[in-house]
Amino acid sequence: MKKPLLTTALLLASGWCASQHILERTIDSWSWPNLSVERTNNTVIAGFTDRNPAGRYAPTFKLTTPAGAPMSSFYLDFTTHVVLMDFTIKNSERIVLVGSVYDIGSAFPTHLYVAECDFAGTMIQSRIYPMPTGQYLIPHHVVHSPTQGQIVVVGTKANGPMTVANTFTLPRTGFILGLNQNNFNAVLFTVEMNSPAGGTNDSDMLEAITEVPGSGYFITGSANNPTNAEQNLLTMGINYAGGITHSHIRDNTNSRYVGASVLYQNSGGFTGVHVLANNSVGHQWEVASFNIAGNAVTPFYRHQITTLPVGSGIDVNGFRLLLDETNKVAVGGYIFSPNPPAILPQILTPFLITLNPGLATAATAKMYRSRNFSPLNGYYNETGNSVFINTPDIVQYDPNLKKYQMLNPNTIDKGYDLHISGARNNNCESALETTPTPMTPVDLGPANYTTFSVTPSAFNFPKIARQINQAIICQATSLAQTGLMIAPNPATTALTVELTDGEIREITVIDMRGSTVLTKQEEGLQQEKGRSPLDISQLTPGMYLVRVVDEEGMVYTLKFLKE
Repeated sequence: MKKPLLTTALLLASGWCASQHILERTIDSWSWPNLSVERTNNTVIAGFTDRNPAGRYAPTFKLTTPAGAPMSSFYLDFTTHVVLMDFTIKNSERIVLVGSVYDIGSAFPTHLYVAECDFAGTMIQSRIYPMPTGQYLIPHHVVHSPTQGQIVVVGTKANGPMTVANTFTLPRTGFILGLNQNNFNAVLFTVEMNSPAGGTNDSDMLEAITEVPGSGYFITGSANNPTNAEQNLLTMGINYAGGITHSHIRDNTNSRYVGASVLYQNSGGFTGVHVLANNSVGHQWEVASFNIAGNAVTPFYRHQITTLPVGSGIDVNGFRLLLDETNKVAVGGYIFSPNPPAILPQILTPFLITLNPGLATAATAKMYRSRNFSPLNGYYNETGNSVFINTPDIVQYDPNLKKYQMLNPNTIDKGYDLHISGARNNNCESALETTPTPMTPVDLGPANYTTFSVTPSAFNFPKIARQINQAIICQATSLAQTGLMIAPNPATTALTVELTDGEIREITVIDMRGSTVLTKQEEGLQQEKGRSPLDISQLTPGMYLVRVVDEEGMVYTLKFLKE
């Protein structure tokens, strides 16, 4: 058993060593609850839609350190309602965002927009794309290819205004919009995806995209079954000119089956793409691996959460795939529990499950305290219409701190929650158990594709400063920190790193920006009884974090000062 030894002044400041649940209060963000979070080496950026002080909906961003310390926040404003649907990071220093423009008093979007600003909110470029006559473009996901100089947006193209009544009868298709990264006026390609409905249910849409370097892009969404109008999973690929390279409609349900996230991997002996899908039968997400040609190389695995009562109406929807440095794939999403507190305390509860390579077994599974009583359809849509089912990028991973940052609505405290979590469960989180089931969907063949045209025009909105309103809802410090000692502190050329009960497997030194500056694996350590010297002579003076992993995988962290 571990014998923790208390260290006093050397313990890290809160945030570096603790799992946290941080609340950011907003004015009115959950009328348009499409959350996304991204990161660079030293900045975590949360994006959402909030009502600004002028009373208009506006894309809103908050920047924090990887540990959750607030840095800045701002609105991007215009003289009408502007909604954020997704954003990505360009060249580690710019935000590229997409969304919809709504005229004051209108329940329907009038334009799609694509914009670029820096981390201070200064506008670099922005364009609106008027809808084709009688149609609406709703963006879902955006990516940036630095090698190709492209911004690519995928989403839904609806043939008219959408209402609750025409949710499945209004014709709609998926769209792809490719832009020059330096000039959003330069439309490189447009693609429209359609599959004949065969009935009254028309649910074609594109949800998520990832780059396959050197080949193009892998995209997923949904397309109709040509024979019975069911909503089926679509996977497709395009090259850098927008040409179709593969297309598959897959049937695995008697209702709705939609792709939510795609993730390219080229590590650990695997080169290909992972696909996350939500299946209305069983109300669970599924995940499979594909080669870059679009062919499945594993079954789809449905990881049923068995901690919760099966058949109780719970929906477990996955939204984003991530990859850690050990080649584990993580799935982040929300559990919808319609009858709290009998099943769960909240209606919407965020979860995170990591899968071992091969996707067939879960390594860790947990859910977070959410304080969220928003109904599921209130999260998914703006007008009660499934065309607005956005697959938000609600979670990201920091490989330096070995922590995940996840967002979810907070309807009790009126804002959003940022969960910063490592691998171990604590009082901010609860463990889950899962059972995998392999599934093999039927390939129904390709979808249909055409092109369409858009004409961009100028669209500018300035920054408005935003006051940060942050509070800590929960903080849990791991006892594992107290088993580590380092000396001397401060240090000049060398440290002695010692575990009081265990052997060292890895030592990592991280600077205060969150960047790894030194790593030593077990074979490179001169270790005796859990004690190892560490040469820090090449480090510049300043404060650093030492992160130590023992033979059981337990993580220890302390700060030191290099003089």
